[in-house]
Amino acid sequence: MTFDADATKLGRILWLGNRPNSTGNEPARLRHLGFAVTELADDALGQFMVGGAMSGSDRASVLPSSEKPQVSTDGARILNTRFDTIVVANDAVRTNEILRVFDGRVIIRAHGWRRPIGSELFHLGCYPIIQRRHQTYHVVTDAQTAKDDLAIGTLAIAPAWLDERLDRLKGTWNGIASKGAGKVVVSLPATDVDPIDRNYSLFIRQHFPDTICNHMIHLGLRDSDNWQRQRQRIVTLQTAAAYLYPYVDKNHVDITPLEMMLIGGPVVFFDGGYLSALMPAGAPGRARTVDEAHQLCDRLRTGDRVLIRDILASQAALLARYDVRVAGPQFDSTFSAILSEPQMNRPGVSRSGITYTCDLADRQMRRLMTALTFQPSDDAVAADWTSRDVITVFYRTVLDSAPDPENSNAYVAALDAGVRPIEVLRLMMNHNLHLLSDHRNRFIRTLRVAPNGTSSRFNRPLI
Repeated sequence: MTFDADATKLGRILWLGNRPNSTGNEPARLRHLGFAVTELADDALGQFMVGGAMSGSDRASVLPSSEKPQVSTDGARILNTRFDTIVVANDAVRTNEILRVFDGRVIIRAHGWRRPIGSELFHLGCYPIIQRRHQTYHVVTDAQTAKDDLAIGTLAIAPAWLDERLDRLKGTWNGIASKGAGKVVVSLPATDVDPIDRNYSLFIRQHFPDTICNHMIHLGLRDSDNWQRQRQRIVTLQTAAAYLYPYVDKNHVDITPLEMMLIGGPVVFFDGGYLSALMPAGAPGRARTVDEAHQLCDRLRTGDRVLIRDILASQAALLARYDVRVAGPQFDSTFSAILSEPQMNRPGVSRSGITYTCDLADRQMRRLMTALTFQPSDDAVAADWTSRDVITVFYRTVLDSAPDPENSNAYVAALDAGVRPIEVLRLMMNHNLHLLSDHRNRFIRTLRVAPNGTSSRFNRPLI
């Protein structure tokens, strides 16, 4: 691996994943604040990197394909030696993998999800890791993003803003047809692989067919940083009579209705969803039934100027929230506060939150040796230790893991039955080989590998 001198120091921030199309460049804003940010992502045009220096093989190790997202041992080493903070944007699968291999500060950046990211991480099996580790932050764009979701780490709010490139398109909507009726635009998923997308497509085609609506197929396309595709979508919106947004998911909002609002066009939305929660209660563009949506769309198709004026007035407050002059300072404040906090356990942090200094390693070794010589009896040695204390030490020290309740009882029973502690430890290690080989198991590394190539008094087999 080859890096430039500046890129090898700690204190660097790695930004992984894509931001939603048409939102502001958050990694660039952090650079303007003075933070050293390397952005690594893959979009429709392939993998790209901004800042830092990595070879192609290094980038593949750190950001493998979404089909096989497992970070290799080399990738984990790059992450833990070069960076002390990783931001993962809008990707639960990669967040899960980073939480498993990275020991530093992790910021989970969520701009609004079709499925809550906390629930996704829970089902991916990494929620216990989030509960144990320090300095895990869930940074959302507003309180609505985290509503009805599992709490993951420390919750913070950092608003997003619309890309400044869109400023020149403000007020360019011209959807009032000079003759006849115009068409309302509604978005459709690019594929029907996901059952939710398939059901949504069926709903749109049944209730809002292409005879009365212009079906714009783009949802789900990975078009972040693809300005040409975004521009084509906005050109379609500029001549639309209105934009219909029928999503009722409470944890997701697409960027398209915000683009329509920005160019000065009316948006009709269904009650109960994320966008509905952000809009005023009496917003005239709100539809509570399919029939109400049809009535609003029909009036807009025929150029009802009173309705258009009222809808645009109701959209002004929400649009202002996505102005960089409003959202930018709040974003700066949140991220600056998080990134300015001292690292709690770096370097040498374990998943249990223990920093392995030399003195701590000595104390851990003494506790381990006491556990290995433990004999269950009425007059127990070593400060009245119990069999459960011994098993806890084996878990925390050797396996670097929280005790497993079910298996712990079996190991405790074995000790109480007279099985030697060394034999119980061997059994535990055989049952948990994946923990012994984990690159984050700092105690095992202390035993086996001496720093700087020198000999270590602990550089001998444990058993």
